[in-house]
Formats: sequence, structure tokens, C-alpha cells
Amino acid sequence: VGASAVTTITGSVADIKTVAAAAGITKAANWSTAPTDASVSVADANILNAANGDGVITETITEGDVATLKTLTGTNNAYTLTVSDTTAAAADLIALDAMTTVAVGASKVTTITGLVADIKTVAAAAGITKAANWSAVPTDVSISVADANTLDAANGTGVITATITAGAATTLKTLTGTNNAYTLTVTDTTAAAADLIALDARTTVAVGAGAVTTITGSVA
Repeated sequence: VGASAVTTITGSVADIKTVAAAAGITKAANWSTAPTDASVSVADANILNAANGDGVITETITEGDVATLKTLTGTNNAYTLTVSDTTAAAADLIALDAMTTVAVGASKVTTITGLVADIKTVAAAAGITKAANWSAVPTDVSISVADANTLDAANGTGVITATITAGAATTLKTLTGTNNAYTLTVTDTTAAAADLIALDARTTVAVGAGAVTTITGSVA
């Protein structure tokens, strides 16, 4: 059958797979498809993606776990992806965003891990729908005050757990938020009591001020 003029094939994914594999049907080099199934598996989506050239597949994907979703192939398909994991690596969410032209549904993810650069990318990504409040656990040895504040401005009331690179109290007190689990180590030998009190209010972890040998300020 000569069907090379057909650029869009509809129907159940089973029927579309049959057409894709049929030697007796001459198809266009690039054809799009929109299966009528409520959703299709990653395996079936990948079969279609391998067969339809640069055509677009428009469909909801059945699986929700990131480990399975990130095995999707292709980058131009209109997949509706809904992540069911509550914890996800930022790099994986970025990968999913690259696999579909539809915003990735990641509102169930309440903890995002990975390099702070990747978490910042996720935080800024319009193509990833995030929870209103999500916690961040950067895997970097430490992160800057600037990066911590970027995350704090994006993650609602979620908790950021990280060691802060800076040691000067004047820099550390520019941290925003009060519910984060920052590991702070003051490197100054002299510090104002008011600054140490301010740092204590910025983290739920005890502030490391062992290097401080002189504390200034009012006795009150």
C-alpha cells in the first residue's frame, strides 16, 4: 500500500505499531502520530519514535517513575509526563524536560537533589512544573551564599540542606530564609554578637563559631 502522503497516523498504539512494522505499507519518511489510548508505555513510545523519523508523537506516558521515564528516546515529541517520585535528581528532571515539548509535571517531587547548578536550572525551568514548596539537597561539598539565596527564593517554604562556602560573618548574614539547614562556619576571629545572633536565626543547625575569640556588642 502506498501511504507515503500520510503524515499523521491515528488509532490505538497497537494498530500504529502494526503499521510501523508493516513491510506492505510504504510510509512517509517522517510521520506524526497521536495514539487514542489514554496513555502508552515508554516501551511503546520508543518503538514509535524509532519508526517515525522526525515525526511528533503526542501522547501521555503511563509510567511515572523517573528511572523509567528517562529511558524515553527522542527530543521533539509532545509527551505528557507526570513524575510520581517524591525525590528526584535535578539532572534527571532536566533530562525529562529535554525529552518532551510539554511541561514536565513534577509537582509531586518534594525533594530535589544534585549539583547546585542543576538544581538552579530546574528552579528556573519553565518546562518543569514544580511543587509550591520543595526541599533541596545539593551534593556539592559546599555552595555559595548567592546560590543558596537563589534556591531559597524559588523553593517556597522547602528546606535547603547544605554547607555554605563563605566564612565571613558579614557575608553569611546576607543569607535569606530562616528554616534552612545550613552548616555555617565563621572564620572571623572577631565578630559582633548581633551578627552571630543573626546567623543563628538563619539556620536550624548550630553555627560554628569556634574561631571567634573576641565578641563585640552590647551586653544586653
